[in-house]
Amino acid sequence: MGFGLLLIGYFTATVMALNSFGGVFRLVGHIFICRGAKKLSQYNGSFLFLFYFSILSVIFSAFCAVGDVSAFLYNNLFIATPILNDGVTQSLVYLKIIFDFVLVALTCYGVRSISKETGAEKTLYTPVRNFIFYCIFCILQFVVWLGSYTKSDGLLEFISATALPIWMVIINLVCVLLNCVMLFSCYARICDVCDTEMPQKPSRFAFVNRIRAEKEEKRQKYIAEAEEYVNGLASSYSPEQQARAEAAERAKRKSKHK
Repeated sequence: MGFGLLLIGYFTATVMALNSFGGVFRLVGHIFICRGAKKLSQYNGSFLFLFYFSILSVIFSAFCAVGDVSAFLYNNLFIATPILNDGVTQSLVYLKIIFDFVLVALTCYGVRSISKETGAEKTLYTPVRNFIFYCIFCILQFVVWLGSYTKSDGLLEFISATALPIWMVIINLVCVLLNCVMLFSCYARICDVCDTEMPQKPSRFAFVNRIRAEKEEKRQKYIAEAEEYVNGLASSYSPEQQARAEAAERAKRKSKHK
């Protein structure tokens, strides 16, 4: 459906982007997110918002990639001056925070919407919890930024005493983990009606194959017994009883329409 692409893209854009070439990984990740959101929008219109936003994210990530590559070349003395100056680089950092917040918000909104539509109760409240956690992370991030920007002694002492930067990193990792688990849960639980169950690959261990064969034999036996029971119930009714049952069913339907 697209949840697999969404999971790969989110993981690439967040976890794998924690390096000197983070902008490049963000660009690759948002391309995957764009493709996943496009596929999911065919099943639920809420993912159209994520799709359109991911197009902007791809363009923005391209600028970030250029900035990271130019910074690497400049730091290693391959070029005399970086392509992007310090002011632009700092602006990209602030914009990155905004883009990440909107990405999480639209992803959670889409997941909750499709969970309501499909009746997947186990993924219905997960987006709300994940969004609350991410809001807490954003609040801590804002407090740390405010302390460093205003250079207020009282606020800086509060940040240092409560170890806010450490808590901010921990909560950020928790948010990323929760979002990855949420997307994987959607990938495992929500599927297209045309999807079929793939046959299980045989194991290299003989005893595992024997256990699987015994379970499959029991399952097939249970299915056969259930079908035999249903067929037996159907055949136990006489033609007159079946006709009366059908007439009663039609009468119920007419009364409901009235």
